[in-house]
Amino acid sequence: ALMIEPATWAGTSGDTTAYMATAKDTAGNTWTVTAAFSSDDPWGTWTGSMYTAGMVGTWTVRGTDTATGLSGTATVVVLHGTATGLMIEPAWGTITSGATISYTAAACDTVGNVWSVTTAFSCDDPLGTWTGSVYTASMVGTWTITGIYIDLYAFATVIVLPKLPAAISISPIPDQICHQPFNLTIMTLNKQGSLLPYSGAITIFDLTGTITPNVIEIRDGVWTGDIRINKSRLNNQISCEIAGLKYPGGASNLFDVLIDNASDEKIVDENVVLEIQANSVDEDYCLEINHEPSGWEINNANHQAGTASVLEDTLCEIKITDASNRELTFPQPSIAISLVYQPEDLGNIDPKTLQICRLQNGQWIPVHGRVYPNAKRVTALIDKPGIFVLKGVAFGNSPLDVIVYPNPCKGKEIIFRHTNDYTIEIYDLAGDLLKRQHVQGAEYRWGTRDDYGRLLDSGAYIYVIIGKKESIRGKVVIIR
Repeated sequence: ALMIEPATWAGTSGDTTAYMATAKDTAGNTWTVTAAFSSDDPWGTWTGSMYTAGMVGTWTVRGTDTATGLSGTATVVVLHGTATGLMIEPAWGTITSGATISYTAAACDTVGNVWSVTTAFSCDDPLGTWTGSVYTASMVGTWTITGIYIDLYAFATVIVLPKLPAAISISPIPDQICHQPFNLTIMTLNKQGSLLPYSGAITIFDLTGTITPNVIEIRDGVWTGDIRINKSRLNNQISCEIAGLKYPGGASNLFDVLIDNASDEKIVDENVVLEIQANSVDEDYCLEINHEPSGWEINNANHQAGTASVLEDTLCEIKITDASNRELTFPQPSIAISLVYQPEDLGNIDPKTLQICRLQNGQWIPVHGRVYPNAKRVTALIDKPGIFVLKGVAFGNSPLDVIVYPNPCKGKEIIFRHTNDYTIEIYDLAGDLLKRQHVQGAEYRWGTRDDYGRLLDSGAYIYVIIGKKESIRGKVVIIR
């Protein structure tokens, strides 16, 4: 056995103690041996057998006989050292008059150990009060919180704002054109409806979620400035929030946000892109995109699609109305609509066959357009709003339709895409069968391993795709 001395030792951070290792045989004989010492104290250090305590905690010292490899352990308890620094939290805060903040204090020693301490707090707010470590703000201003522990001092800053207003007044808003700035006045009021000279940040919301700026700094109860709204909406409304408190009673009047018919517009909304030429519409208009339209007509159109496939993630409803919510049309196809798709959503669909289709009388009617495979989108011109979707045709049921990539393969996976109840076999050039896999789904990802799980070496291999009536073969190259 190997015994480590001292078996238990307690000291403060930075203290040192020397350790000794003693071996013992079965007859009870003991002798001193040379040992290598270590500790799980992450901040502790060693100089030979001399340990310097680091992080506060209970740790294990291990000694290992350099000759026999026999080891033994001892326990060390590290206490924090003399406090050399003081911190108080929160170091910075903003509250309103009459609100409270609770403060905590922590001391630290020269090594970096930190522990909570009880501190005497004070503040130069002449009307502020304390209950233990809880400060109640009073006078508006920027004040210093002081914490004292033994002979150590720490400081924090608190900003006291005026008491929150009881209400907010927003000046009347006429109908607006999106993207164009308009002037707005916001006032903070007391319970009597008179001006309350509040100063601070106010967050502004509107129903489109595109108002800018959405945070303003009010001074002495009044803010006047320009804002703009970047999305069209009928019956829009602005509301405000101060320090997390919403003021629904202080919301603005209802107003419309329209798009100027005399300007070109490009609207990007999730997987839909609309480009509207200037003067395509006879008057200013409101545009709405609904990504989750539903109804029996859509269900029927999907059923009628038959062998064609619908990309449901591209389903959208386009509405273009005037300020009276009347649907608008156009004298000629002049709105470019692009529906963006994700390759992983294609399944067994041939991307070259994708078309934008409009819902009409319970059927998907193709709209003449163009496929841009590199951009993963299909674009067409439309002359009126409606419900649209991308629809394509699935690959045929022939092994010739299967796409094999990447080839050559520099990684560890080769994809067989557009499989359909096929058997895939892999052979080496000597004709030995390495892998056989029956595939039911639309895609098979081969990890370039044989049937025994062994990763194949660099080289050329023959694949055979076997269908019910025909089969094809080809070559793939693996590069490691």
